[in-house]
Amino acid sequence: MNSKLPAALSVVPLFRENFERDDEFDRTERDELAGAIREQQVYTAEEETMINNVNAKLGALEWKNFEELESPDHLVKMGKIFIEGGGGVGRASVTVDASCEECAAWEMTAMSRERVRTAASLERSLTSINGHHGVVRVVYDFGIPGFLPREFLAAQVWRRQGNKLTVVYDDVEHADFPLNPSLVRGTTTAHYEYEKLQEVGGLPQTSLTYTQQISLGGIVPKFVVNGQAVNQLVYLSAMRKRFDKSLEIDNGSKRLDMAMISNSDDEYSEAENSIVEDGKKLFAEFEGMKAKHLKMKSSLTRAKLAFKDGDRHAWGWATTSVRTSPSEALAYLWNTHRKNAQRKNDLEKNVEERPNDHNVLMYRKRKTPSAIADRDVLYRIIWRKESYGNFLLVTSPEESAKRPVTSCAVRARYPIAIRIKRKTAAETTIEQLSRPDLGGTIPAWVMTAGMSGEMARVTQVQEFFQESRGVAEWDEDDGRAVGEVMCIKTKAERYREKGESKVGARMRALFKKQKGLKQVAEKYVRERSEPISFSSTSHLQALVIKKFWTSGVCHR
Repeated sequence: MNSKLPAALSVVPLFRENFERDDEFDRTERDELAGAIREQQVYTAEEETMINNVNAKLGALEWKNFEELESPDHLVKMGKIFIEGGGGVGRASVTVDASCEECAAWEMTAMSRERVRTAASLERSLTSINGHHGVVRVVYDFGIPGFLPREFLAAQVWRRQGNKLTVVYDDVEHADFPLNPSLVRGTTTAHYEYEKLQEVGGLPQTSLTYTQQISLGGIVPKFVVNGQAVNQLVYLSAMRKRFDKSLEIDNGSKRLDMAMISNSDDEYSEAENSIVEDGKKLFAEFEGMKAKHLKMKSSLTRAKLAFKDGDRHAWGWATTSVRTSPSEALAYLWNTHRKNAQRKNDLEKNVEERPNDHNVLMYRKRKTPSAIADRDVLYRIIWRKESYGNFLLVTSPEESAKRPVTSCAVRARYPIAIRIKRKTAAETTIEQLSRPDLGGTIPAWVMTAGMSGEMARVTQVQEFFQESRGVAEWDEDDGRAVGEVMCIKTKAERYREKGESKVGARMRALFKKQKGLKQVAEKYVRERSEPISFSSTSHLQALVIKKFWTSGVCHR
């Protein structure tokens, strides 16, 4: 009887889950706060003093003095510094695809339903003083035997000046929250600086720098302090993902490049044509080699690996079908600064010269494991239109006095040739051939082991265009592609929400990225005439089963 009781009582959370409108309530609260941020505010002398003190203590610290921390999100920069007599300070910075007001409103709504649902706090409250001033109380339990829960009480004040918005938190005493003997009172000071950046693709951009100094109070193990510091800083990663519009931004850039490709009538120099012809020869050479199949994560991508007699470096070949036109596929590949091309190990990425619309010289420097020197590469990228509306994209290593070889990095060479061929009216075949040479004394087996990652570029192209397709465009091939990506593990599984399963985290990430899945979800909600909780694994599984497998669209 006892074992059956939880199941009998589960009807209560089921009602809440089926009728919840968390997103609607949170959006209304954020919109109201964002509107207040845009209005003129009057500050007391005490509030001005608090803002200036936190600015002087944390905001004035320079990034160059921080020791870099390994960030779980490569788009979020993290660091730490020790202040004499003040303890450790952590800092993180990121660019968010939203306005300053939207970012700040999302961060300052301490009692939003999303925050309460996902935060690891035992208790949480916000006491409003006025439109720009409040008192936040949070209690955390670290789950360590004999380690009392920690309580934090801080005043929250924001101030806007021109294109910058500052939000500060500092310790405060409040009559409503006396000291509790069952809790240990910690201390915290935090500084958020939001700065408006130039729009990208018509979408707002905000640079956010978050600096925090925190003390848990009492005698605390070092691993708890370090873990808490990273957990606090990684909060910026949650904000970045919450407002991420990479797909919309990259689609906007792609449309501009497509227009450029369609209207381009540049003449090709002898040197440019020579580079393209050398790229075509690579395919002819590979066809004469004895190659073995290379296993890829996606079954939609076929790949091979081959060695040429007397050559220590492997040749890699991969191909897949992309649901788009050849010119659109080329525009995607040509946009070397697209958001989804940013990598965790990129130290520097820069366009050195762009002589015309089909020719660009790129420099890239990448961080390698500590036992291996960093690598850099200087390469020229050229595309050329071939017969029947097909294209050839070639990457050729180059040397230049602008970027000489230095002792700071080993110069690598990455000759690449990509054939972009029309398959049907709405489908294109991408075929890539690479012959990477990392330079130095890297063993050949290391290069071979990493070849599947190098060949995954064509998979990334396939997935990008699949994510852009609406459900009205779907056919059986789309069903196979969606089913394939549902079965592949993703990074989203590492950063699950509280109480969320690995499958649930994967599905939630897919429904956020895939245009078609979003549309199916919206239709599902309309048919049910009730809201759906996208944090609920059971809802997502029911949605997938009902709309894909039972309709015969998804074949995996």
